[in-house]
Amino acid sequence: MSTDFIIARVERGVAVGGSPHAPPVIWWSFTKTVLAATVMALVRDGKAELDAVLPGETFTLRSLLQHTSGLPNYGGQPAYHDAVGMRLPPWTDEEFLAHTLAPQVSRPDPGSFAYSSLGYMLVRRLIEKLTGEPIDAAVDRLLLRPMNVEGVRFARTPEDLAGTQWGNSQNYHPGWVAHGLLIGPPVSAALILDRLIMGPTIPAPLLKEMRRSIVVGSPIPGRPFVEPSYGLGVMMDPKAPAGRMVGHTGSGPLSSAAVYRFPDAKPDCTIAVFSPNPHADATEWACVNAARV
Repeated sequence: MSTDFIIARVERGVAVGGSPHAPPVIWWSFTKTVLAATVMALVRDGKAELDAVLPGETFTLRSLLQHTSGLPNYGGQPAYHDAVGMRLPPWTDEEFLAHTLAPQVSRPDPGSFAYSSLGYMLVRRLIEKLTGEPIDAAVDRLLLRPMNVEGVRFARTPEDLAGTQWGNSQNYHPGWVAHGLLIGPPVSAALILDRLIMGPTIPAPLLKEMRRSIVVGSPIPGRPFVEPSYGLGVMMDPKAPAGRMVGHTGSGPLSSAAVYRFPDAKPDCTIAVFSPNPHADATEWACVNAARV
C-alpha cells in the first residue's frame, strides 16, 4: 500500500501550504469535528443545550459529542460489514438504529467512553431538525460561510468519491457513514479546524467546553498518543510528541486522514494530512512530524 501523503498547513488562519483548488480528499471522521462545531453554533444561538436530556432519549447532546451516551457503534456489527462487503445499498437512518440497537447488541455503560458513530448520526439528525435544513445547507450556513471556507461538501454517491484524489476502486458508498461523509481540499480541513480553535465563530466559553476532555485510554502502540483524550468532537492529547494536539483522525477502506492543531509548535499551526493508506497510524505520525518542522 502506498504511503505517500498530501499535507496542508495553516498558521493563524492563513494557509501557508496547500491550495483551495486542490482535488478533494475524503475527510472520514474529521466530519465529526465539523458536525460538533455546527451543533455548537446552535448552542451559541440558544437553539440547543449541551446538558439537557434530549426529547424522548436518556442522554444529552454533550454525551453524544463525547461518546459517553451508552450507544453502541454500528462499526462493530457483523451485519454492517457483511452489507458493506456485498456492496448492498446503504441502510436508512431507521435501519442503522434498528441494527445497532437490536436487543442482542450489548451496550456500553452510560457515562463511560465508547466510540459511537451512531451517536453522531443523531447529532446530524438533531442539526437538521433544529434548523429545518438538510445537513449540507446547515453546515454551510452555520460554519463554512462564516469561516470563509470553500470547496467542502457531503459525498452522496460512489461517483462523488470516484472524483476524489485516489478515486473509488472499491465502489464504496458514502451512505455507509451514517452521520455523513465530507469531502474537500486538504487545506479546507486545516482551515476549518484552525479557525474553529482561534475563533470567533464559536465563542470562547463554548470552545472551552469542546476542549474539556476525558482520558479515554493508555498510550496507543504505533500511534502518537501518550494520553489519548476526547473532548466534544475532537480527539486530544496534552502530552503528544509535538506538544498538545487537538483535532481528529479518520480512516476508511479508501484512505485515511489526520487533522490536528498544535498550539505548542513553533510557530503554532494546524496540519491536515491525507494518505491512500487506510491505516491511520502513519498518517498521524506524518501530521505530528509536519508540526515539528
